[in-house]
Amino acid sequence: MRTVWKLLAIVACTLILTQPEQVGTAYAQGKVPPKGQAADVPIGADPNVDEFNPTVAANPVNTNNLVAGSEYNTNTINSCVVYTSSDGGQTWTDPFTMPLLSEISQCSNPVVAYAPDGSRVYYVYMDMKSTFEYVGEDWRNTFDGDILVSTSNDNGSTWTAPVVALDGEESSFLYDTEAGEYIDVQEGYEFDRPWISTPQDAAEKNWVYITATRLDHKVDSPTACFHINFVSSDDGGSTWAEPVSLDQSTGSCDDFYGMLVHGARPAGGMGGNVLAAWYHSGSDGMGVGEFEIRTRYSNDHGSTWNDIVTVVTDSHEIPLWWIVGPFVRQSGAMFPDVEIDGKGGAHIAYVHDPYRPVEGADEAENGDIRYTTSTGTPYEDWSAPVTVNDDEMMRTQGWPALETQMIKKKVYVYLMWADFRLSPDGTPAVFYDIFAARKRAGSSKWSANWRVSDASSYVEWGYFGDYFDLTANKDLVYGVWIDRRDVTDPYEMEDDVFGSWLLPRR
Repeated sequence: MRTVWKLLAIVACTLILTQPEQVGTAYAQGKVPPKGQAADVPIGADPNVDEFNPTVAANPVNTNNLVAGSEYNTNTINSCVVYTSSDGGQTWTDPFTMPLLSEISQCSNPVVAYAPDGSRVYYVYMDMKSTFEYVGEDWRNTFDGDILVSTSNDNGSTWTAPVVALDGEESSFLYDTEAGEYIDVQEGYEFDRPWISTPQDAAEKNWVYITATRLDHKVDSPTACFHINFVSSDDGGSTWAEPVSLDQSTGSCDDFYGMLVHGARPAGGMGGNVLAAWYHSGSDGMGVGEFEIRTRYSNDHGSTWNDIVTVVTDSHEIPLWWIVGPFVRQSGAMFPDVEIDGKGGAHIAYVHDPYRPVEGADEAENGDIRYTTSTGTPYEDWSAPVTVNDDEMMRTQGWPALETQMIKKKVYVYLMWADFRLSPDGTPAVFYDIFAARKRAGSSKWSANWRVSDASSYVEWGYFGDYFDLTANKDLVYGVWIDRRDVTDPYEMEDDVFGSWLLPRR
């Protein structure tokens, strides 16, 4: 799927671009990072492999131990791999490939999370199976997509065989070329974009939560084609409850740009508290007009749920494809991240376009980082959203990663994102960096933004990945992202995974 997007991108016109000057432009508007910020670390940087969609989790107890993951594309198969660090993210092991269910399986969208007592780390990922074959003059497509979970009890050194947490149902469509219609149809569904979370108290160490989008495969049938599903385990991921539907779209399954619910994430709190957040396109469809960020809350590990809460109805979705600059699919850039902090407060980050000019206009912004918070259960009242990026430029920000940290009974909130503010004039959406900001929970004031990456990256035509990730324990805050600092051609299909402390280690 990733390769298809890239091939489409190559059709677009080529620009002659120059890498931005690194010396003297390190920090926009004279702002500097915290003293002693660490240099960037290559986690997955094989020049012959495309590594993207990175994820990371820090052990809450043994604070030197981190586990990271990413997709790992060799142009013949899309795998998912795991990396481990025993020195707080300064060095990382070689990648270990996670097992799949079949010889034709492809892997996508890995996410890692630690149990609250540090005894176990979870790795959730998609197992995608697709075939295309000719049947005489006709042709048949089949699809199947499951969500797998593997666990490790030794900080990622060894892993269990995967368990199916969300089981897709195979779809099969035989197309009659003479009649021009589908026949012999087996309608099913697959699961997409999983995310994983755990509770915050060690007494609940065996509970784990997953959200994912269920995509129904139908033929010419108006139905609810996108579902936000939630599933839980109370035995450390060995077995999983039946999935619960939190929200769904309506409209024709053939209309991808119709009403859409997608990009859900769960956040575990104390006891049985769980909060799920996701994107809802609104009735006007994806990529245009207004949209919503929605949540649902459960106080019993997800067995029952309160009604949907519309956290914000915001104007101006970012476009599916960039209005200015490279030909990039950026729908994942605006999906929300959600966290519950150690005192029970909830936090959400997402992206909106502050305004939408006529398509093709030079002044397009394309994305600002937005933040809202709720002080406690049942998370029905949320603050007015504020913009966190402080560039005051017509430049894109997106792909937010959110995390909280408790230090001496004080809660701090961190945000990290992709930022194009340092891209040279005339090429405003070509070179990106990683920026961050933080605040005290309860305060309305965010810090000045600081640059995390120590070199700019050349954005890739066609596909830029769906997410970055951020983790914290009592000693560190560590972010991972897609890095392309070694790339000089936007058509080079070779991404790396880099990471760094956002602040000096305590």
